[in-house]
Amino acid sequence: MKMNFKKITLIIALATVGAFSAKAQISLGLTGGMGLPMGDMSDKNKMDLGNGFGGGLTARYFLNEKMAVGLNLSYFSFAVNNIPSGVTASYSNMPITAAFDYYFMDEGIKPYAGLEAGFLYSSIKSSQTISGISVDVTGSKSGLLIAPVVGVAYGVNDALDILLNAKYMYGMTSGKMDLTATAGGQTQNTTTDWYDATFVNINLGVSYKFGN
Repeated sequence: MKMNFKKITLIIALATVGAFSAKAQISLGLTGGMGLPMGDMSDKNKMDLGNGFGGGLTARYFLNEKMAVGLNLSYFSFAVNNIPSGVTASYSNMPITAAFDYYFMDEGIKPYAGLEAGFLYSSIKSSQTISGISVDVTGSKSGLLIAPVVGVAYGVNDALDILLNAKYMYGMTSGKMDLTATAGGQTQNTTTDWYDATFVNINLGVSYKFGN
């Protein structure tokens, strides 16, 4: 009995997809850590920020035992230094990135290096009361982000990893930032000079693999 070419092609395609799916692994993770301001963020004549803290979510698709691609979403809030008495202020960064990781080992203690690229959304807010009137100022700025990464994953078992990594986050957010000031029901818009968001991010977290 002869099988035609279309049937042979279909059988090969199904076998290939099945083999690929059997090896596919997806991991989801949760991280928490700190941000250490660098460059413009630490400059006392520019942003003058203190250390930040936050966390994030990660998702990875493993191409094989040593390479993975995925997405990261995180949020960090930084202390604002040297603000006038009676003023409260906050500054935050929210990076959203695509990621590539390369693992030098595939079991036990697994050092890895990678690169993240995407966008960073920065926002500021300050509040004070003047003559009994609350004055609020908000602003935001977004830009491209690139972040080289080094880290280590410890495989507790085949599914669960404990993660420790460090990233150099370089957010290209310099330029003019739009500001909105609100006081007594009145709103006024203006702009101010702004700077690049540059910080070292150190994370500790866990990830759990799904699939075979």
